[in-house]
Amino acid sequence: MKNIFSTFLWYVLFLPLVFTQKQTGFVCEMVNEKIIKIKYLSTNPDFQFLASDAVLLPAKGPCTLCQEEPDRVYIPSLDLTVISRPEGNGFITTLQEDEEIYGGGGRALPVNRRGYTFPLDNHPWYAYGYGADHLNFSVPFFISSKGYGLFFDNPSKGHADIGKTNKNIFDLRCSGGALELYIIIGDVSQVLSSYHALTGFQEMVPKWSMGLFLSRFGYTSEKNVKSVTRKMEKKGFPFDAVIFDLFWFGDSIKSTMGNLDWVNKKAWPDPEKMISGFMKKNRK
Repeated sequence: MKNIFSTFLWYVLFLPLVFTQKQTGFVCEMVNEKIIKIKYLSTNPDFQFLASDAVLLPAKGPCTLCQEEPDRVYIPSLDLTVISRPEGNGFITTLQEDEEIYGGGGRALPVNRRGYTFPLDNHPWYAYGYGADHLNFSVPFFISSKGYGLFFDNPSKGHADIGKTNKNIFDLRCSGGALELYIIIGDVSQVLSSYHALTGFQEMVPKWSMGLFLSRFGYTSEKNVKSVTRKMEKKGFPFDAVIFDLFWFGDSIKSTMGNLDWVNKKAWPDPEKMISGFMKKNRK
């Protein structure tokens, strides 16, 4: 009698969990005729990521352009596999012999990023030179010369290895968040157009913002910036704005960035009057 009761409890309490468990593997859906949304779902407790808050557009329906397996998906020109490692989960794809990869954000690297590896997070790099691979801003968007683009919809810190460790493998991984990838089919111009439609278009900027800006690695004083603007005026060079950048908030970058006041009153005696003088000349 005890065994029968135990069996009954197992069926009542645990059997529903077996049949309601999420399916493991890829889910491929069409956003439009050129964009495929790839999402990876896993029931592995060691592979649980929080849902991304950066999902841009809902998919419209099942994908008819790809063939799915639990940990692999095939699309024309692309063979995508999910991979889990201690340093991060992500996707890998096989690169063709003559394939070139562009994108990834600001880097002082060749336009073709194949053969390089770099982090995917934002990082200031002052006085950089050629070869700076972790420069200012990252964009997890890449374009292939073989007719597709990849947008990794994940805001966490990541890493791209584009044929550096293995010349035939593009390895894209992240430290957390959902494993969601948009595959955009087409040539370079089509991929860019679809990417812009996916992420949104910027509104037209004011006319002055498309003019000439004066900028350097910081002006050290009001006297310094005015001497430069006077030289520009004397030589007849038009300009629409001045970027102060550094040193108005402190005499050194270290431990001062983030101050919202003009700290050195001797170097900057009357910032409001100075800026007002620029505005009267229609300069921002």
